[in-house]
Amino acid sequence: MKQICIFLCLCFLASKAASINAIALIVDNEPITVYEINEAEKKLKTTRENAINFLINDRIERAQIKKMGTTLSEFELETEIKKIFDEDELKAELRAKKQSYEDFKEDFKSQLEKRRLYELVASGAKIDYSEEAARSFYERNLDEFLLFTSITVSVYNSSKLSSLENLRSTNKKDPSIKEKTAKLSLDNSDPRLLVFLSRLAKNEYSPILEDEKGFVMYRLRDKSLPQPLAYEDVREEVGSVYINQQRQDHIKDFFDKAYSKANITRLR
Repeated sequence: MKQICIFLCLCFLASKAASINAIALIVDNEPITVYEINEAEKKLKTTRENAINFLINDRIERAQIKKMGTTLSEFELETEIKKIFDEDELKAELRAKKQSYEDFKEDFKSQLEKRRLYELVASGAKIDYSEEAARSFYERNLDEFLLFTSITVSVYNSSKLSSLENLRSTNKKDPSIKEKTAKLSLDNSDPRLLVFLSRLAKNEYSPILEDEKGFVMYRLRDKSLPQPLAYEDVREEVGSVYINQQRQDHIKDFFDKAYSKANITRLR
């Protein structure tokens, strides 16, 4: 009887392992397993369907990386890592987090290849640089060009770019980051900073900036007292935002078409 129970337990465990490792979808001949979906769902803290869509998009991006030749060689990858990180410090941080250097390299490579891909796709956008089009864009998007004269932010300073990048992606703050809360207004801040922060949504992180002490990043907590900005005062910013919007529209259109052409088969 005992042997039968052990046998049944082993059969159950084998069946469970097979189920977890089973292929759930195939995207252009690239499999997505049940295990990957479960892991993405936990990591992203999202629904199963959103996790599946995330992985489908990942496979489509991988296919385009190969097709458009934005892959990184081992030499290029090591060069990029050395540009940003101190290797000894990086490996020490990874050991403390019980993460392997090889896993880090693989994740970092994937991020860089995707960035290269998006930059290459964006470079193919047909940009309208005309003043007339920029002014029309401004008039259609007046809410995008407000100056909020009272802004509360969390300010994060670090000597390590990687620490702030990790905070942005995981919301986890390591000991190298110094945090403070600041209430900014026209009385105590550069108007250009207020314009920069006015573009952020509540709880959104800003791009990482470099300063004399290292790197700084902001997170918007609250903003109020908006003032409209005249087109003449923000002509350059409008032009920049409009050009970026055209590139983003081109990228979205590119991947929407790639998605519609993808051969997606759901097996379970």
